[in-house]
Amino acid sequence: MTLKAGKGIYYGYGIQAAAIGTGVAASAGFRVRKEGSIPNLKSGMEPSEARILRGKWGNYGADVKTGRKNPAWSLPGIARVGLMDLILPQVMDEAAPDGDGNIAFTLFSGTDVQPPTTSHLSIWQRNENSASQDERLIGAVAKSIKLSGSSDSQKVNCDIEFIGVDFQKAQDGSGGTYTPPTETWLLHSGLTFKIGASAIANAEFDLTLDFGTTGFHDNSLTPQEFLLGDLKVEGSVRTPWIDDDVLGDFLLSTENTLTFLWGLADASGYLEIIVPVKYTEPDKTINDFRLDQTIPIQYEEGAAQELVINLQV
Repeated sequence: MTLKAGKGIYYGYGIQAAAIGTGVAASAGFRVRKEGSIPNLKSGMEPSEARILRGKWGNYGADVKTGRKNPAWSLPGIARVGLMDLILPQVMDEAAPDGDGNIAFTLFSGTDVQPPTTSHLSIWQRNENSASQDERLIGAVAKSIKLSGSSDSQKVNCDIEFIGVDFQKAQDGSGGTYTPPTETWLLHSGLTFKIGASAIANAEFDLTLDFGTTGFHDNSLTPQEFLLGDLKVEGSVRTPWIDDDVLGDFLLSTENTLTFLWGLADASGYLEIIVPVKYTEPDKTINDFRLDQTIPIQYEEGAAQELVINLQV
């Protein structure tokens, strides 16, 4: 259903189907957490570095405007499969659905280092109190995605950092459609957590995927293209037991495969995140046979496993 007319702040998005930087009206709504307060699009703007050298593509360029700002926004949302399905095509390679409707996302390879322009978003902040205070971030592309949950909070938080082409203030978003998502959000109680093939309990976790997205101005007032940088994956997990096997894996720098799974394959509501990691800087107890319950992790891709995200809305 469409949100009823009221006095408050709505958030919506529209998917660009034209050239980069084309603003579109809101076609659906975002769920934003209450504890996330009311983020202001403009408050997230950060300065871009002024490049002064040439010769290394992707690192330096004299045609970047000195002192220009790339508009940005942080989405303090609630994780759901549909939200992941909306954001992942910007930063990962989307395979065609298999016969059962499952979609696999893997890292771009070869020359595919640019987010598809047809996956860019316009993100609206609609102020029902005053249309002149509406704001729009145009050409938004995800830079990082963080999922976190615990047995205490239940709802899985999804924090997404966007950077965009342009920021527009004093817009009128009354022509958009702010329709709440229909699918349910993810709950920590629905999580199946695996180390390797073994499913174990997980009291708390956080996982951040940072794709190193960068906007290039190319001697223009606004970014003319985006490039994806080096992938960085880090976070932590907390399980009821951490024994000398895990300590041994750390000391030997052994790769582990962690799986975060909600739902079942071949069915709606399915989300599976498979990430190869190594443990980093664990805290040992005095007897050196046990680690602190919170295990820091970082991405470590091997020949046997790469980062894979499977889902079905």
